[in-house]
Amino acid sequence: MGVDKSELEIDGVGIAERICSELTTRAIPVTVLGHKPIDGCKHIPDKEEFQGPLLALSRFHPSRQFCFVSSCDMPGFDGSVVELFRDQIESFEAAIPMLNDRLQPLCALYAVTAWPPLLNLAEGGERRIMRWVDDVCIKVIGEEALLAAGIETWACMNVNTGEEMNEFLQRRSTRR
Repeated sequence: MGVDKSELEIDGVGIAERICSELTTRAIPVTVLGHKPIDGCKHIPDKEEFQGPLLALSRFHPSRQFCFVSSCDMPGFDGSVVELFRDQIESFEAAIPMLNDRLQPLCALYAVTAWPPLLNLAEGGERRIMRWVDDVCIKVIGEEALLAAGIETWACMNVNTGEEMNEFLQRRSTRR
């Protein structure tokens, strides 16, 4: 996109800041992994930028039974997905939404038991997040489950291009 997607504004607030606010208002502790801290959140800076989320996540050590992982580029994020995923995870190691026939591992709930495979992959030089997903037992959360819970599908979708951002903004304006 040519810009830091985390700082793109929705209603005057950067996307990453908005996601953090959604989570902290629900009493979900937030640790920001990346180059820029966000006020009110713990921060683990990147050792090297642009190495991907798997490496960044390998530097984080969950202290609770479950850990919600979010990318910083979901303009329509809705924090209520965390509760839905917690209700759905059952005995699985992860609850991951499937949108447009694609898993969204950067808007997912992971059990602490999913971390050892991530650490092993990172130590072995792997950088692809989907390789981690292949190693954990996942519960797929379909679009119908989101909609049945009153959550728009864009709550779990990231934007990678200006076109996708414009599409999000158009869809959002027609819903209001």
